Amino acid sequence: MSFRAFTSFYTTLKQFSKNPVQSLKNTPSEVLAILEQKDVMMYVITPNLMKKLFCIHNNKLDNQKITVLENYFKKFAYQKKNQKHNNDYYEEKFSMYDNWKPDDNFLDQALIWGIKLQEKPTCEELSAFKSYWKAEGRFFYHVQWQQKLARSLITSRTMNSRLFYKRDINELPMPDKKVPIGFRDE
Repeated sequence: MSFRAFTSFYTTLKQFSKNPVQSLKNTPSEVLAILEQKDVMMYVITPNLMKKLFCIHNNKLDNQKITVLENYFKKFAYQKKNQKHNNDYYEEKFSMYDNWKPDDNFLDQALIWGIKLQEKPTCEELSAFKSYWKAEGRFFYHVQWQQKLARSLITSRTMNSRLFYKRDINELPMPDKKVPIGFRDE
């Protein structure tokens, strides 16, 4: 099981080697980054956090809000949900179908992928996306479908905004009668 921890508490390898137990006890969080020449060499975590992570990994926490990594991911805290046909738990590739929908935290995930969406996809955008990919018949994981949707939305929305502001080619330009500040009026 691998995970990436974001922590602002760190120490050097030399200092940690002198007294590892005390170094870990002195951190306010349960994760300590060990640095060697300004690079993170490893993370050290408390046994309590390790136990929680194994519970998450083995799906032992049912219908509870998982707050283990809340200090590190505040906005993106994970929430365990029922596994009855939930989009979060597709483990195999599948082709697009009518009832598919992105996760509730789709906008946050899109931000992680580097795509800044202002609003969730509309019904029209979602149905256009689904009908296109149903016809293609391709198989992808749920996360890959969401990434495709995010890229599709940003592309279509920027194209629509460009078309909205595009000038009419039949329109004759009218010169502006105002004199800019700093220029003399002749």
